[in-house]
Amino acid sequence: MDQLLRAPFLRYNSYILTTHGAEAKEILNAKYALEQIPGIGMTKILAHKNAIPTKIGDFLDAMSKNGIAPITGAIRLDKDASGETIFRIDEATVYHKMKLVGFLPESEMKLLNLWKGGEKE
Repeated sequence: MDQLLRAPFLRYNSYILTTHGAEAKEILNAKYALEQIPGIGMTKILAHKNAIPTKIGDFLDAMSKNGIAPITGAIRLDKDASGETIFRIDEATVYHKMKLVGFLPESEMKLLNLWKGGEKE
């Protein structure tokens, strides 16, 4: 959090994700079939609201308020049909009192996203 608050070059309208079961470096090296740069693929997934799109400014705002549990999309590594390592944003991360408290599986994330007015399937 300290880095997010102090970095003068940080864009508060950028999306924030939490890694699940891997390090950020590993995820940034994973392939995305539709883009050469994985970060662009992540942004496209979040912009289309197929996951929980949380911007840094909104996350920090929610983190500073009592009674609100901030959430972010959770990104993890997986294998595709050919066995190549890819990333998926199919879970959500829940925070409470500035600490990560758990992950919501895909089914619960979709319900949460629908409740928040996101993608309808």
